[in-house]
Amino acid sequence: MTNYLISYDISSDRLRTKVAKALERHGCKRIQKSVFFAPGYKPDELKRLRTDLSKLLAPTADPDDSILCVPIQKQYLVEVIWEGENRSLRGALEAHQVFYVM
Repeated sequence: MTNYLISYDISSDRLRTKVAKALERHGCKRIQKSVFFAPGYKPDELKRLRTDLSKLLAPTADPDDSILCVPIQKQYLVEVIWEGENRSLRGALEAHQVFYVM
């Protein structure tokens, strides 16, 4: 199982909302406005997510719209450093027994 950071850059408000809701339905946790944490995904879970997101993007997306999915192993999450008091990020990491560095 692998953790992923998923980020999107989508120009349409409506499509951006659909993508965010799809990510949440797949168990991803919002950690910033356009960044989600997908904890402990199996390859088939990632494939289903990608299929669902492709279906959303294909018919209406602007050519410059994109979604980026970056695998991140648990041992590297402990090195995450950020500024500010982001409760969503802290909650997502703590829920999966990953402790943050501040």
